[in-house]
Amino acid sequence: MSLELKIIFQPISDLEKIRCANLRKYIVLRQFKKNGA
Repeated sequence: MSLELKIIFQPISDLEKIRCANLRKYIVLRQFKKNGA
């Protein structure tokens, strides 16, 4: 059961990691622009 769940949810968690990383990058860039300008 847990192995099946791992197989099902692994790609979703990877996508979430990528989305979180992109979101963090976006927020940092906006903060940087605000402070720079």
